[in-house]
Amino acid sequence: METQNTNPYSKIQTGFIIFLGIGWFVLACKKGPIVAIDTINHYSPWADALIKYNFNIIDYINNTEGRSVPLLSYFWAFTIALNKLLLGENWGYGIITLNVLAGVLNATLLFNITWSTTKNPACSIFAGLALVLCYDIHQWMPLILGDTLYSAISFSVFFLILSVYQQSSNTQKCFVGIAAITGVGLFFRHAGLILLLFVILSLLLIFVFELRAANATKRHRFIRRLALSLCLILPAVILCHSYVMFHPEVWPFPFLKNWLFMISQLCKQGIIIYARPETYHFPPSNLLDMALVTLNKLAALFYISVKAFSLRHTLGNYIFFLPVYALSIFSIVQLFKKENGPSSSIWQAIFLCVFYIFFIAFFTALNNVDFDLRYRVYFLLPLVLLATLGLHELVNKFSKKI
Repeated sequence: METQNTNPYSKIQTGFIIFLGIGWFVLACKKGPIVAIDTINHYSPWADALIKYNFNIIDYINNTEGRSVPLLSYFWAFTIALNKLLLGENWGYGIITLNVLAGVLNATLLFNITWSTTKNPACSIFAGLALVLCYDIHQWMPLILGDTLYSAISFSVFFLILSVYQQSSNTQKCFVGIAAITGVGLFFRHAGLILLLFVILSLLLIFVFELRAANATKRHRFIRRLALSLCLILPAVILCHSYVMFHPEVWPFPFLKNWLFMISQLCKQGIIIYARPETYHFPPSNLLDMALVTLNKLAALFYISVKAFSLRHTLGNYIFFLPVYALSIFSIVQLFKKENGPSSSIWQAIFLCVFYIFFIAFFTALNNVDFDLRYRVYFLLPLVLLATLGLHELVNKFSKKI
C-alpha cells in the first residue's frame, strides 16, 4: 500500500490523531487506573514473579501455576513488571499511557489503510467519527488489561498482511514484520494462537489461490466456493468442539488443558457473557445444546447492548453500531458481485476484513467466555474499516447513477 505521505490531508489527520490521543489520556487518567480482577488475580502476581526471578523465563514458568497461560501471557506480564520497576506504585499510569499509544497507533494505521485504499476524504471523515463514537474503544483505556495493547498488535499484523495482498513494494519487510509482531502476540495473550492461525491461512490464500493477481471472475468463483465450503466445515467444527466441551478429558495434550477444563465448566453452565445473567443460555444437555451455546457466544460478540448497560452506554452503542453494521453488510455483499463489483484493491481489503473479523470472533467464541464484550475490541478496527469500505462503494454507486 502507498504511504500516508501521498495524502494531502495527512496533516489534518495527524492533528486529529494527536487530539484524540490527548482526549483518551485525559479521560483515562480521570477514571483510572482501574486494576481489573484478572490483573489482580493473575497478571500482577505473574509480573511480581518475573521481578522475583530477574525476568528469567525458565524460572518464571517453572514456578508459576498453570504454566501454559502464564507462558502465553509472558510479554503482558513483562510489561506490567517493567512498569512496576520504573514507576513503583504509579505503575498503572504507565499502562494507561501504553494503552493510549496503542490507540494512537491503531488510529494511524486505520487512516493509512482508508486513504491508500479509497482516496476518499469522506471515508477518512467517517473512520475518524467512528473512532470518536466507539464507546468500546474508550472504555478499556483506563483498565489495566492487555486487550488494548493486543488490539494494536493484531491490527498491525492485519495492516502488514493487507500490504502483502495489495503487492506492496516492501513485501519482504512486510513478511519480517508479520513474523516478528505475530511472535510478540503469541506470547502476549493466549489469543495469539488464533492470530498465528489467521496469519498462516491468510498468507496461504495468497500463494495457493493467488488472490493478489485474481481477476473479478476468479474472485467470484473463489468466494462462492469458500462460502459453500464453510457451510460444511463450520458445523463439523462446532460439533467437535461441543463434544470436547462435554468431555474435556479427551484433550490429549497437557498444553492449555487447565484452560480447557475451565472453559468447559463455564459452557456447561450456559454462560454467554460472564457476570451478565440476562445473557445466559440454559445449561446444555446434549451436543446440539452445547452448539447453541457456542453460536450464542459468537452472536454475543456482536451485541449492540445488554440489559446491564447504562442508558448512555446503550445509546452510544446504537449510534456507533447501527451504521457500522449496515455498511459492513453492504460491503460484504460486494464480495459476491461478478460484474460491477469493487476494484481489486477494495475487494482484497473487504475480503481480509471479513475473514479477520469472522475468524477471530469464531475462535474466540470457541475458546473463551467474554466479559462485557471485552474480546471484540480485537476486531473493532477491521470492523470500522469494513464499514468505511462499504461507504466508499455506496458513494461510488450513487455517483455512477447521477
